[in-house]
Amino acid sequence: MNDSGTDDRMTHAGRGGRASRRGRPRDTDIDERILAAAKAVYAERGRSGFNFETVARRAQVSKDAIYRRYGSQVDLLTASWPENEEAHRHELALPADAGIRDYLIAVAKDHFVMYTRETRLEYLRVYIEAMHNPELLDALHLGLFPRTVSRARGVVRLAMSRGSLPLAPSANAVIDAIIGGVAMHVMTASSTPHTELAADGDACLSDLVDMVLRGCGYGFAANGANAAPGFSP
Repeated sequence: MNDSGTDDRMTHAGRGGRASRRGRPRDTDIDERILAAAKAVYAERGRSGFNFETVARRAQVSKDAIYRRYGSQVDLLTASWPENEEAHRHELALPADAGIRDYLIAVAKDHFVMYTRETRLEYLRVYIEAMHNPELLDALHLGLFPRTVSRARGVVRLAMSRGSLPLAPSANAVIDAIIGGVAMHVMTASSTPHTELAADGDACLSDLVDMVLRGCGYGFAANGANAAPGFSP
């Protein structure tokens, strides 16, 4: 239900689902403004305050401009999420022979960046509100995370099979501990200015990964570098 009391169509039609219409080419500037406004509105107001009318006002476009592009509020919100390459650039930039420690730090960095953007509560809100908005959680799982989380778990399983993490209970537990630790750090520091939180990020993430690896029996070299053999992410 939007601000004027009318329905903005809640049905999810797939990530980035948009109405297929013939006519003149879309204005890319309007597209960018709509997506930026969608991210900001959801981060600030959550699901209860997210609707086409509010996004249109924030983007300074007509509500019809949004209706022409997106079939539902969920389509609009999921279209505003970054693509895989953007969301996981640290992980994807690793060399094929990187060690498990470097890999897990890259995964932690990607999630830290995701959670500390200017609209940093956007992704955390999806999980917090999932009980009442399961269509958003379904969209998130269909969009950003299945392949990337599955890949991360596969890398941890490989390290476990090589004996690098002899005390690890499971690949899921390792990844959950790291991603969950990143999310908790951001949530408990939500009042910290964005620049300060980002500046302290690398040290905090390295400490988090090292703590998890110690619990998994990882054999650190004397200088703290990777002791595990390389792998292909």
